[in-house]
Amino acid sequence: MARILNSRSSQVRMPAPDNLYARKLMREVQAREEAEALLEKKSLELYQQAQEREQAVIALRESEERFRLIVEMSPDAIIIEVDRAIVFANTAAKLLFLQTEKHDLLGKSLLSLTAQPDRTKAQHRLELAYAGNNCDQTEEMAERFDGSLFPVSVRCAGLTFQGKNAVQMIARDISRRKRMEEQLSFQATRDPLTGALNRAELVASLSQSLSHASRYDYPLWVGFIDLDEFKPINDNYGHRIGDQLLIQVANRINAVLRSGDAFGRYGGDEFIVVLRGGPNDNLNEILIERIMMAVSTPMLIDGHQIKVTCSFGLSVFPTHGGSADMLIDHADKAMYEAKEAGSNIWRFYSEHNSSQSP
Repeated sequence: MARILNSRSSQVRMPAPDNLYARKLMREVQAREEAEALLEKKSLELYQQAQEREQAVIALRESEERFRLIVEMSPDAIIIEVDRAIVFANTAAKLLFLQTEKHDLLGKSLLSLTAQPDRTKAQHRLELAYAGNNCDQTEEMAERFDGSLFPVSVRCAGLTFQGKNAVQMIARDISRRKRMEEQLSFQATRDPLTGALNRAELVASLSQSLSHASRYDYPLWVGFIDLDEFKPINDNYGHRIGDQLLIQVANRINAVLRSGDAFGRYGGDEFIVVLRGGPNDNLNEILIERIMMAVSTPMLIDGHQIKVTCSFGLSVFPTHGGSADMLIDHADKAMYEAKEAGSNIWRFYSEHNSSQSP
């Protein structure tokens, strides 16, 4: 009886062969589905990564294209040099240095683009840039391939280009700005009609000359020139011809002066000359006569032959004063003494109305 019960118990615990196969098959199917799901997930991740890489490549290309367009459209010259040879130059650089098919920037050096007087300074700047230092913006003269010189504003920086130490130079033509600065400076210091020094600049120049003369114990003469009978010329011929006469007089006086002398228009038909002397130097009366001769020589203006003379008064530093205002005032008084004595006469200042030179 026990044997029979044991036999029945064994039959209950042992699954049927069909059930074992079904469960095994189910497990295999489940494993395969899990593997397929995992494979699908990994494939999706790889696809997403590929998409992200593609987007990154596209973004990089777009960024590079934008950078290339910015560099090419830049009004500034952008040049890269590696091992002392230019490897890149944008369109502005080629236009700036007048490049043609015959001449090319590539292979040249940045130093060769600098005018000879500024090359020592430029060499130092390039060495700093190759060492990885950014250089402050500076101004210098550049040289085109046709030999012409022009002012530029330059900034250099060190960088890595294709795995090598390189220098990037950004240059801007500042010719127009320099011309404007010169024009403004000219307008601030020059008489607009004659181009001679204006009154303020003339006094400043005289003060500077006095400091030099005092330091080195040199004499200095101040001449005050006033045209004789200028008003009747204006009345008879008009102010336009009067202006042309003043221009010619100024040009003539300036032409006979020495390089170290100064000359300006003090106002109206009045001019001042500052004659600088040297050690043990005396005033050259021949120079005074040449100035007066230049003024009195007849001139042809718009078909009219016009002759004008001048009265010339002189004061000397340090005998007649130590300041610009005092010397001009004393020269002015000497001029009036000359005018009272007649036309086309010169006189030294003297407290006793003496016409004798000191």
